[in-house]
Amino acid sequence: MAKKAECCIDTQSSSVEIYVDTNIYPLESAMASAFHYIDNYYIKFDYGNDGRLTAFMRGKEKKSAKELERIVGEFDNNLLSETLRLEIGKRNRKIREAILAQALSVSASMAPEEPQDSDAEKQRREMLELDEELRKIIEKTSEMSFEEDPLGISVPIAEKEDGRKTAAKPEKAKKSVSPRKNKK
Repeated sequence: MAKKAECCIDTQSSSVEIYVDTNIYPLESAMASAFHYIDNYYIKFDYGNDGRLTAFMRGKEKKSAKELERIVGEFDNNLLSETLRLEIGKRNRKIREAILAQALSVSASMAPEEPQDSDAEKQRREMLELDEELRKIIEKTSEMSFEEDPLGISVPIAEKEDGRKTAAKPEKAKKSVSPRKNKK
């Protein structure tokens, strides 16, 4: 393995070891930086005996020395970027929370109001009354036969001599039987 400052590159295995100083860069930054490369590299982290964090990155395909050096540089840049992103996030946390609280309070004030207890009780009474009325109608109609038609709704409307429309007397329906042909 060829030694580089803060990393080791192994072209035979297409891998790099990048040493991360956790006094400068938090573990979260190192992991977020490595996440950018998971499509092309197998990645593993480990703490050495000296307490340094080491990121092991092995290419999924063969990589040249130049490609591996480029990845080390990109990793370092991403490490800085992710560390700054975390730091800015910490600084702006209270502002983000205040904006979110304001947005949630506005949306909560726009939500429809729940019916008051008196409205809910009134709705419940109306539903009970409708339920009772429906029960009575079902009882009354269950005793009727299909031939009874007190409202005359099954009779076609015919013109009366005085021009008013009225229901004509119902004719008894004739049963028609159509012969079935058996197909074999």
